[in-house]
Amino acid sequence: ISKGKVKQLLNAYPETDLFQLLSNDFEGKHQRLVNKKEFIQMLEELKPGQTHRNFRELTQRHKSLLDGKPSEVFWLSDFQENMAVAFPDQDSSMDLHLIPIQGNVSSNVWIDSAWFAEPVLKIGSGNTLKVMLKNGGETDFENQPMVLKLDGVQKMIQNVSCKKGSSQEISINFPLADSKWHGLSVSLTDYPLTFDDTWFLSAKAIDGLDVLLIQDENRSAELNKVYSLDSFYRVQNVDKGKLNFATFPQQAAIVLFELNEISSGLAVELQKYLKMGGVVAFIPHSKPQDLASIQSFFSGLNLRMDPFVSQRNQVTEVETGDPMFKQVFTKVPELTNLPWVNGYWPFTSTGVGFKTILKLGNEMPLVAKTKFGKGQCFIFANNLQAANGNLSKHALFVPLMLNIPFQKNNPVPASYLIGKQDRVTLTGVRGGGLLQMKLGNETWVLEENVKEGVIEARLNDQMKMAGVYEVLDQGTEISKIALNYSRGESEQGFLDVEQLAEKLHATLNQEDTSVLSASLQNDKQNKQLAYYFLLLALLFLMIETALLRFMK
Repeated sequence: ISKGKVKQLLNAYPETDLFQLLSNDFEGKHQRLVNKKEFIQMLEELKPGQTHRNFRELTQRHKSLLDGKPSEVFWLSDFQENMAVAFPDQDSSMDLHLIPIQGNVSSNVWIDSAWFAEPVLKIGSGNTLKVMLKNGGETDFENQPMVLKLDGVQKMIQNVSCKKGSSQEISINFPLADSKWHGLSVSLTDYPLTFDDTWFLSAKAIDGLDVLLIQDENRSAELNKVYSLDSFYRVQNVDKGKLNFATFPQQAAIVLFELNEISSGLAVELQKYLKMGGVVAFIPHSKPQDLASIQSFFSGLNLRMDPFVSQRNQVTEVETGDPMFKQVFTKVPELTNLPWVNGYWPFTSTGVGFKTILKLGNEMPLVAKTKFGKGQCFIFANNLQAANGNLSKHALFVPLMLNIPFQKNNPVPASYLIGKQDRVTLTGVRGGGLLQMKLGNETWVLEENVKEGVIEARLNDQMKMAGVYEVLDQGTEISKIALNYSRGESEQGFLDVEQLAEKLHATLNQEDTSVLSASLQNDKQNKQLAYYFLLLALLFLMIETALLRFMK
């Protein structure tokens, strides 16, 4: 229907005019001006898509081509409410016409998003997938099957329900048998809208987490005991003078245990590691020999470390909602059971991203964390010696230390949205060949950039199909990337086109496009006649002036 309306509008314009075809897919071939014949060919080739765009995105795309030149724009749409999240600025160079297309409101239940409960997936059955189910209809969605597939093979069916007009978070446990890349999909059955019934994810499990304990002459019996509780943790104790910085990127966490100093070289490497998404935990020495070097390191993280305060204090507040204590508490601990210390190093933030996890009674942190780059640094305000407090013997200590390595930022997100995220992050050893993405029998070449050891690739709006794509280097798979359709079209509802036209300073054309086309053609002919009349008037004026001069 829309294609027919567009062809009728074209009849109002001469063959010499230039046109642009713009759809939600933002195809590169459409970002240019073409003649009427080529425009019609592009129009015939246009296929339905699932990409969602708002008003501002569409107008900015059009304006970026014309660079301020005047244009006449005809916008054919059902004008759904979800398009109104961002409006364009008023632009006098654009003569905007709104042509509404009748849309049908459908009852819809959809998978709005899905994600892994933990940042690290383990080999075995201890992995959880979270699925957000939404019901925009007028009836309850009750006991309907949700299917989980691994590499296209059905692994699990779970009945789910969602009340009308509400959302429901679903948990699904699933196994991963090895450390290879896998494609997951979770889906349900709902009509008539089906594009949003499946969500794709890429997954890669690991067989363990590497934890590097950097120390001087002392070995931490407490830390080694904690990490020996689970063979999933691989702990390496290293003297700070024998470090191999090349191993830092492979570490899930680096623990600085009671160091007397932090050299400038170590500080630089730790900052690099944090920027790439690493996790550092700092446990202070009670009397460091070079306090200034340690303070300098924290200054680089936008933190201030003041002199030690010898004062007994007790934790009065625990940030139980922090991921560090996820699934640890069934109830908030009583004050009498919380850790105490005989002193602490005061830490304050001079930037953003600082958060206290264990707070003392004087509002100072005993344990805090701060963001730096893509990573996090965990700061302990006191050491683990028994004479200085009881944190290392407290029930909070074990889950705290076991969860720190799990906070490392995964450089590869489980999924991306088509049309919304054009840059993807990849892992794997590059062979230096052509980097491609493959789905089925189709392949696309990627534009890549390597920054701080992380491969970043641009999709350039090439991939339009949702699914799990293979990432190939010289034909060998090095990763998987999951792409999903935006859920912007899932929420049903339509705008009042009269109010919309007023807000956009546009002309609303609700008549048949053939009538509109004839009207536009008449307007153009009238403008052309007016132009000719103006030329004749100027010509007569010039003749009259010449005659008057001649007669004189």
